[in-house]
Amino acid sequence: MERRNARRALMYALHRLDIEVINSRICATITSLEPQNSLLLLGGVGSALRELVEVSISCCNDTLADRDSLRDDDVAWIPCRMRCVDGERWILERLEVFEAGCPKIAVLLNVDDIPCASVMESKLRALLDTRSDQTLFIATATKREDVPPSLLRSLRLSVDHQVVMPSKAQRCDAVAALGSHLDEILTPSQVLELSTRMPGYDFLDFLQVFYRTQARIADFKNTNIYRRILAEVETTRPRILMSEGAELVRFPPMWGTKHSGLQSVLGYNRLKEEITKYCDWPFLCEKSFARLGIEPPSGILLEGPSG
Repeated sequence: MERRNARRALMYALHRLDIEVINSRICATITSLEPQNSLLLLGGVGSALRELVEVSISCCNDTLADRDSLRDDDVAWIPCRMRCVDGERWILERLEVFEAGCPKIAVLLNVDDIPCASVMESKLRALLDTRSDQTLFIATATKREDVPPSLLRSLRLSVDHQVVMPSKAQRCDAVAALGSHLDEILTPSQVLELSTRMPGYDFLDFLQVFYRTQARIADFKNTNIYRRILAEVETTRPRILMSEGAELVRFPPMWGTKHSGLQSVLGYNRLKEEITKYCDWPFLCEKSFARLGIEPPSGILLEGPSG
């Protein structure tokens, strides 16, 4: 039980790293409103954004309004899922609750989900057209390092502020700084699960940070674990011959992410040469790792280069 609790605490801490990094930017935007009390509408369906808003609001106020019992003396958030049939009615009902005590409205748009963000902004502007001068639109990117202004213009998204995630290098530094006891808490299969919950991370990048190895990627390609992964891939999915003669390997389904169940096809030779360049490199499932015979914690990236 103690081990499980430690693991959960670690996963929660890692999940919060990205949120904490950009939290100050969100807070600065919210507190810049005059007066500070405002209604924050959360756009999109991402749980990370919802948690980010909760953290941000709690930092701006001594008390956090409950999501279902909104109070006009707090900054509150509304999970604005515009794809829902009753979404507009749901929002309007809560706007009426806040009408008297909410001088300004902030709308948080998750531009990762481009179609949803575009539709949401147009609907919200229609709902709030009588208060357009009091509405603040904030565009956020939870997975991209940046959202080009040209993209926002092409989508006709007019935003007052833009908040983006830090670079991958900054996130890796944050994980590395978390502590030196990670390998004492988690098994390799649990590390795999944890890595899938960290948006923007390449699997090998995560493993290198996790085990604090100094080995180069080129050295890692010579390790037994890398060969086992390639062997596992070759035996679990058929190869496909392309017209130019390049071999492709269909990987096992990704596990533990929103893409669970999907299969990706990558160039076999390109995989061996540029494996770390795939941000969405398909993760082997837990059972695949078990079949590879990886024993915690020395089975990953602790083997020296062979040959």
